Amino acid sequence: MVVLETAVSMFIVTLLAYGLYLYSVKVTKSFSRKTREKVLIYACGEDITEKEALLADRHLYITIWNEVFKPLYDSLRGKVHTGILNDWFFWMFMALIIAYAVIIMLGGVSGY
Repeated sequence: MVVLETAVSMFIVTLLAYGLYLYSVKVTKSFSRKTREKVLIYACGEDITEKEALLADRHLYITIWNEVFKPLYDSLRGKVHTGILNDWFFWMFMALIIAYAVIIMLGGVSGY
């Protein structure tokens, strides 16, 4: 009898969970309606057209970043970048050690 009661309770809980899932899908679909505002390009506080952007909106910010720091990026890529993942881990480990050293020299992290 205990097995039957457990199975029935599991079935009821599953039905409730499935009902909540269907309700959440219905509610989230109402939030995700396409509007004109969602497809507009918005850059640095300015509304611009796609022709003015001259590139896909998903590349807009990364392209600006790459152009500003192009000399630094090129020098790092030529001198430091080897394409070996272990080298990247080494540099990240060195940066972590330097960050810890700076925190210790500055007196650590206080909770106040």
